Amino acid sequence: MSSESVVVVIPARYHSSRFPGKSLELIGGVSLLQRTYQQVLLSPVVTKCVIATDDSRICDHAHSFDAQVVMTPLECETGTDRVAWVVEQDPELQKNTIIVNVQGDEPCLNPKTIDSVVERLQTMPKAGIATAVSPIHDEKDVENPNIVKCVQTASGTALYFSRQPIPYKKADKSTPYYRHIGIYAFRPNYLLEYSNLPRSCLQESEDLEMLKALEHGGTIAVTQIERHAPEVNTPEDIIEVEKWIQSFYS
Repeated sequence: MSSESVVVVIPARYHSSRFPGKSLELIGGVSLLQRTYQQVLLSPVVTKCVIATDDSRICDHAHSFDAQVVMTPLECETGTDRVAWVVEQDPELQKNTIIVNVQGDEPCLNPKTIDSVVERLQTMPKAGIATAVSPIHDEKDVENPNIVKCVQTASGTALYFSRQPIPYKKADKSTPYYRHIGIYAFRPNYLLEYSNLPRSCLQESEDLEMLKALEHGGTIAVTQIERHAPEVNTPEDIIEVEKWIQSFYS
């Protein structure tokens, strides 16, 4: 690891299309947002963690567990736009810093995933972004549009992300599938450049914001982790997360 500081920004909104108010949903008496925040702080490389939101309910809740909160404009369309706005307002975050965007729906996030994504960006200077993937072992996850799939180059950069099963298996049944994990490490200058790019056709088609970076010629470095904990996309996912947490105490 280099001497760069690592600042995590957790974008959290209330009006999720698939699960409104999910940031405040309780899992074993602790909110989804607080669990995500606590997991981030377990990473030894993280210098600071900030929650970015445009909703006063989330702001008040984050203050209740002593988190640092930045209120962002309603005009921020995506989580990454919110992260970029936070960085743009604070010149100190633009100096010798790696900015990590951790989605607020990762209550079981392994802190080592943050470490791995940061290290991947630091070892690949031509990349503006680094992200993570893990192997998919269950066929139903391949077909699930809520689980984003990633295909990569031989050198470990992203070729494409899709909600559809990619790659298509015509002959070689052993070709692996990889699920994309919603965590991104950015170089601050690229983050600000990226946030000012127009929305792309592929981004609109798949509803996946990282496709905007690829469509505009950006390089996304990919690191692979062996196992990924469940995130929360729908109300039904809460049950799986509770089972996951209970498995560590049974």
